[in-house]
Amino acid sequence: MTPALLFAIQALTLLPGLIQAGAEVLSLIQTTTTALAAMQAEGRDPTDGEWAALRAAGEAALARLDAVSG
Repeated sequence: MTPALLFAIQALTLLPGLIQAGAEVLSLIQTTTTALAAMQAEGRDPTDGEWAALRAAGEAALARLDAVSG
């Protein structure tokens, strides 16, 4: 097999996982935006616990994306 064919097969094999992980990141962005907008509407900043939860969710989503991309 040629290197181009091997590359194409590898790329196509990774795509479903990358798309799924990307969708999870998009969902996280939307959820985070909604949560922060609600806090803003309430006239407050996120608590330390809320920041920690948002940060942890973001790190987990990026870790899944990294794991899929190899």
